[in-house]
Amino acid sequence: MIPSTSEVLSRLPGAKIFSKLDANSWFHQIPLTESSKLLTTFITPFGRFAYSRMPFGITSAPEHAQKRLAQLLDDLEGVEVFIDDILIHAPNQDLHDARLGEVLNRLDKAGMTLNKAKCEISKKSIQFVGHIVSDNGILPDPEKTKALRDMPRPENIHDVRRFLGIVNQFSKFSPKLSDLSQPIRELLQKDKQWVWNEPQERSFNEIKLECLSGTCLALFDPNLETKVASDASKRGLGACLYQRQQGGEWRLVFCASRSVTSAESNYAPIEREALGVTWACDTFANFLIGMKFKIETDHKPLVSLLGLKDLNQLPPRIQRFRIRLMRYNYDISHIPGKELVVPDALSRAPCGEISMSDNLEGEVQSYA
Repeated sequence: MIPSTSEVLSRLPGAKIFSKLDANSWFHQIPLTESSKLLTTFITPFGRFAYSRMPFGITSAPEHAQKRLAQLLDDLEGVEVFIDDILIHAPNQDLHDARLGEVLNRLDKAGMTLNKAKCEISKKSIQFVGHIVSDNGILPDPEKTKALRDMPRPENIHDVRRFLGIVNQFSKFSPKLSDLSQPIRELLQKDKQWVWNEPQERSFNEIKLECLSGTCLALFDPNLETKVASDASKRGLGACLYQRQQGGEWRLVFCASRSVTSAESNYAPIEREALGVTWACDTFANFLIGMKFKIETDHKPLVSLLGLKDLNQLPPRIQRFRIRLMRYNYDISHIPGKELVVPDALSRAPCGEISMSDNLEGEVQSYA
């Protein structure tokens, strides 16, 4: 299975030296079995032909390529595999060189070749899985931001959806993006007349500036104190993941938001806040599973409810959310709304629509 971007980036705490190796046409280095070759047969004016090695375009090819390379290197510490890319990372030069040497030895024994032009060795910052990674944290890849920077002004609803889709990819870097994009999002409302005025133009330009100077996210470290701050409104859910650095300051690791469904917008405030906490923990599950962390909410009654051990004392809907939270080891506390600025802003100007997997209540009910 191909790991998610957040899963890969969560395994880089303490890394200071990086190298990236790129497999040379990795798919074509994987031989097909005789039975699989027949499935790739294609017709040309010169006759029928079949691939002898795995071609690009087969649905399962990326996962198979990931599996083959991961099986070769999975037991090595400080090595991350993403389809045909290999990232070697370490806290110091000596350990990095030792890890790099072991990886190269294994690739050599396996007969695997690399693309020299795309390999980078012993760097303090490096591009990987669409991000720039360094010991200071994570930034968006300039190549990705260029597409947004060069995008022309939207001329219709289709252009707006495309623009917001790109913006949504940067939402984890800046809690401001959801707020800045609100004037443009209003154009997507049903029966809304298309009018591109000064508020939309200002929003469009400010979003581009924000993406070019986004927040540098801290690298997640499972050994640091961690907290999740969440908030919910009738429009959306917002969440931020923070870690206390060695200097004592809290740094943003990840932020996220989504809009609520029509059914969720009718929830009682305490139910919507419980949904927000549950969704926040599941959004950051790759980071939170197996560790103790804090949850901060500005809804004080929720603290006692989500801290109860006896499920029979909970209202049915809160009970289902509490069941979902049982896999996490957390302490929940109240914090005044004025101190919960980032998730509150995200919830009131959410980035992105809800997906099927985000419907937590429906998913929980399916197990009943």
